[in-house]
Order: sequence, then structure tokens, then C-alpha cells
Amino acid sequence: MKKKIKQCIIILLAVLLLPQNIAMAAGTVRSNESVILSYSGHIQKLGWVDSKNNGERLGTVGSGLRMEALKIQVKNIRGFSGDVLYRSHVQTYGWENRWHKDGEVSGTEGQAKRMEAVQIKLTGDLKRLYDVYYRVHVQTFGWLGWAKNGGTAGSEGYAKQIEAIEMVLVDKGDPSPGSEEYSFLNAQTGVGYVTHVQTMGWQDSRTNGQEAGTVGLAKRLESIEIELKDSPYGGDIEYKSHVQTYGWEEKWKKSGEKSGTEGQAKRLEAIRIRLTGEIEKHCDVYYRVHVQHYGWLGWAKNGEEAGTEGFAYRMEGIQILLLPQNARTFDSSVSFINKNIVEEEVPEWKLSDIVTDLEESKCNVNTAVELYNTVEGTDDDVICQYSWRNNTTQESGSIGQVIAGDSVTWTPVISGNYTITVKAQDKLFRTIEKEMEIQVVRDSIGKDEVFFTAHRGLSSQAPDNSLPAFELAGQSGFDSIETDVIETKDGVFVISHDNSLSNICGVNAKISDLTYEELQDYNTYHISLGANVGKYDDYDLRIPTVEEFLEICIQYGCIPQLDAKNLNSFESVERLYEILCEYGLQDSSIVTSFNNLYLQSLRELNPNITLTYGVDSTGYLDYDWLQNYNIGVSVQYNNVLKNNFSELNERGIDLNVYTVKDINTAKVLIDKGVTSITADRILWE
Repeated sequence: MKKKIKQCIIILLAVLLLPQNIAMAAGTVRSNESVILSYSGHIQKLGWVDSKNNGERLGTVGSGLRMEALKIQVKNIRGFSGDVLYRSHVQTYGWENRWHKDGEVSGTEGQAKRMEAVQIKLTGDLKRLYDVYYRVHVQTFGWLGWAKNGGTAGSEGYAKQIEAIEMVLVDKGDPSPGSEEYSFLNAQTGVGYVTHVQTMGWQDSRTNGQEAGTVGLAKRLESIEIELKDSPYGGDIEYKSHVQTYGWEEKWKKSGEKSGTEGQAKRLEAIRIRLTGEIEKHCDVYYRVHVQHYGWLGWAKNGEEAGTEGFAYRMEGIQILLLPQNARTFDSSVSFINKNIVEEEVPEWKLSDIVTDLEESKCNVNTAVELYNTVEGTDDDVICQYSWRNNTTQESGSIGQVIAGDSVTWTPVISGNYTITVKAQDKLFRTIEKEMEIQVVRDSIGKDEVFFTAHRGLSSQAPDNSLPAFELAGQSGFDSIETDVIETKDGVFVISHDNSLSNICGVNAKISDLTYEELQDYNTYHISLGANVGKYDDYDLRIPTVEEFLEICIQYGCIPQLDAKNLNSFESVERLYEILCEYGLQDSSIVTSFNNLYLQSLRELNPNITLTYGVDSTGYLDYDWLQNYNIGVSVQYNNVLKNNFSELNERGIDLNVYTVKDINTAKVLIDKGVTSITADRILWE
């Protein structure tokens, strides 16, 4: 008996001393009991959002915001080995060269680049115990199927952004969370189609929502061929067309057969497309057509009619999508118009003014605004398409489309004066438009929100480029003071925007024709024009030297910004740099020039000095040159206010705008992402 007890004790001790990973392998480990898959994402406009766990949705659906970066971690792994590895397919760059792990960033930050596809896999004991499943919501396509263990989720070749992602660990061999088909779309998957176009003949093949045919050229579609590409299911795709003269084709075509005519100059007017067999149980086929006079009609689905009948209107373009069932929904716009219905008596209707939840036609930036209209005189659905235009920046965009009576939400992200437009349309394409004005404002500007530079000193309070203007800028707390450098006849650097003194001192002379000694006659040569000029004596308003300017900047801790556009030689540029070195400012100054060769020579002298290329427009920049020499851009603010500068951001090129004269303009620029402003007055509050 004692021997048996002793044997039991030995066996029990042996079990307890087993390595922990072996003990765990003996049983089933549920994901919700141990391992936590934690993931967070960097979302357009939102930045990094809170982490999600084990199957929760990360990102947005319906907001049109791209996912730009992803971090994944495994938590609570209870002693066994393994990592989760992941990598992304990123706009412009393609697939990342290496796999990331342990919360490293996959994708980009601050470059406005969309993630287009992702791969995730496990290693070590995690790989042995679990399968990792993940799926993505993609622009246009919606939710794709679930990918697994390193498979690809997303799309490639369509420039479509990932907008949301879900991922989950499942015990090895357990069923997947849903369909695994069509988790990834490229030119070799989904649906392919080719069209025959008037005068152009057969076009190149299109896939998965790409536009086939033409838009704006008044060319008829004459024939179409459609086929499934690399389908994981049995079954087929079938289609038939409504053809000029002949009407609807009697037989369904399939598998790349030609629907329509060739060589008969007959237009396609409408089309039906459907799935058959096993694939019909798992997928939906969506399609819409661009029609003469109407433009793009709404999306049809699974055999519905798309186009027109009885009008003799040509189909000009088509898009076809093959997606997992319920991957997404489309608006309820009319996809097919039959003349017989149009000719029936349809009552007239009236559209109300746009209604909002604002007490006044005014709101703050990033405030959600509810918009809606009501209709009188018809029980039929009237589709309301809402759009916005920022009259301050000249930018515009779509808000959304709903049935009249339902509300749509608009969240402006840039301040300015907006026009909101609703275009209401019934099934007969009769249209009524209404507009309203909304002022979008932002809170006061904080001093630390932007790098502020005083333009020629605080020139709204004292004359341009005067010692009082520089003193006031320093006392007011500007980060930097900008000025213009020019040489006297004997090579002394002084401060003046113009060579001619007629507009500065009222004297018909040029600085380049005077020696510095002559220019020191401040009774003759002093600034006589500008803000509050009468408050200062002639000595205070003398033409300053560069050294006097630098000493004021040092006194108040302001970064000196020297505009070297008036210098006439490389030797002059080098001598100006030597003065900065004498004051120990060679690494903490900004030099601006419209001469790119001057900037190159300064960069060769010092890799740390801040250089800015002055331009009138961002439309013709040599981005590669700016990147290679690490040179920023300074441009007139109106050019930025009404144009996009995303490529500068994407390439990491610094941008400064000048010369901003009012707070509201500054607020709009800050909303657009500008972080460096040159101003002639104090703009912060």
C-alpha cells in the first residue's frame, strides 16, 4: 500500500514538473480564455485610435477615411512562445519589405498614404495552437472575405483604401468566422469585362468596378463580354443586353460570350447580369451604367435591369462588381428608366428649404451638422444628394445621398463660408435644387499651434524692416522675424526690401549706389513710410544693418530669417553666412531665396541650417530637388488657401505661407494643415 502511494506521488510530481508549454498543449486553449490579439490603427483625420481586441472593428465604415498605419500585439500568452507578424501594401510604395511585430508601426504616418492590403501570420506555439483570421472593409468594395494565416486581405491595382479591419484568433482547426472567398481582389480575381465602343473597337479588359467604355465622348457601347476570373465556386455569370432595333436578347450569354452587336452601329441601351450555380449562394453582382443625357444611373444587382428602354439613349460606360454577399450596400438611386413609366401621369412635387439642427447658420469646425429636406406632393421616393462648397478655399465635396425626409450628417473640418446644396431627384429624373449658407468657425488660435514669423518685423505696428518693427516683434513673442538683406556699394549688408530708396525714404537713390558711410546720414536716409511712422525719430528709422537685426533676434530669442533674394553673387551669400557664424547662428537661422543655386551653396556649407525656397506657386515645384537638399517652401498664402499641398506633406517638405493679414484666414490655413505662417500682425489670441 505504501509503495502504491509513493508511486502516485512520484507520478503527480512528474506531471507538475512538466514544462508549461507541454502542459498547455495537452488541452484546448480558447482565445477568449488566454491570448488577446490587440490592434490599433492610424486613421485619416483621426490619428491613432483606441486599441481593439479579438474581432472588434477597427476603423470607420461610411466615412470615407483611409487607414494609414496598423500596430498589432499579442497579450497574455501565458508563457508559450510566438509572435504575430504583419505587413502592409501601401500607396506608392507597394508591399513593405519586412514583417513587423510587437506593436511596431506598419504603414505610414504623416504621409497621407492609404493602406491597400494586409498580411498577418503567427509564429512559434501561437502558430501551432491558433489560426489568425482577418478581413478588411475596402473603399467601393465593402467587406471582403476572411483571409487566414498570412493570406492577403484587401486589393491591389485599384487604388482603393482600407477603411476598417477585423481580426481574431481561432483555435487551430476550428471553423472560420465567415466566408474565406474573395478576401483579396486584383486583376486576376473577381469579374472581368471588355466592351466594344463606337469608332474605338474593343477596349482593354477591366475588372472589379473599373470603368469600361467612355464618359464625355458621346460614344455608344455596342457589345460586351463578361467572365468570372479565378472563381472559387462552381457556377457562372450570365448577361443579356437591350440592343437598338432588336430589344432584349432572347438568350442569356455567359463565360465571355459576346452580348450585343459588332459592325452594325447598334447601341446598347440596357443590360441585366446575374450569377448562377454555387456562386449565386455566396456572392452578389452589382453593376451600373452611364447613359446618354442621364449620366451614371444607380447600381443594379443580381439580374435587375440597368439602363433605359424606349428613349433611344445609348449606354456609354459600365462598371461591374463581384463581391461576397452583403459586403456593402448602395444608395437607392434609380438604375433603370422605362419610357412607358415616364409617360404615366406623375404628380408635381415641392422641396422644402434645407433644414439643420443649428440655431443659427453657424457652427464650429468638427461639429456634426444634421441636414434634411422634406417633400410635398408625392408618395414616391425622392433622392436628395447633398454637397458642400467652401467659398473661402474654393474646395468642394459630397456629403451624402438619402431619401427626402431622412437626414444626412456633415462634419466640416476646415473653417470658412460654406454653401450647402441639395439636389433632389425623382424616379423620372426631375430635379429641384436648394442652397443654404453656413459659416464654419474655429476656436481662437493658440500661440503654440503654429510657428509664427513676423513679416519684416511687426509691420502692422511700425514701418517695414525698421528697428522698431523688429523690437515690437520680439516683444510680442514671435518665433521668428523675417527681413530682407541687400548690399551697399562697398559691400555692407543692410536691411531693405527694395534697392530703390524712393518708396522707403522718399529719396531718388539706390542702396547699391551708396556707401555705408553715405547711408548713415539718417537725416537724409531714413524710413519715411509705414505704420505709425510719426511715433519714431529719424535715428530710430535709419536703415539697419544685418548685425543690428541679428542682435535684436538674439535679445528676444527669435530665430532670424534672412531673405537673400537681393544678393547678386555666391561670394555675397558666403559672406552673409560668415556673419551668421560670427554670431553663432549658423545652425539656428533661416535663409530664404528665390535663387535655388544660392540655397544649394548654403546647404553645401552647412547641413543643419534651415533653408526655404521662395515661390509664387506650388504648381511647378521640383520635389526631388527639395528633398535631396532638404529645403522647405515658402509660398503666398492664397496659393495654399485654394489649392492642395498634399505632395509636400507626403514628401516631408516643410511649408511656410506668407503674408497673412487676418485671423480668419489664418484659422482656415491651420485647419488645412499649415503649421508655419508669416504674418504682419499678431494672430494668436
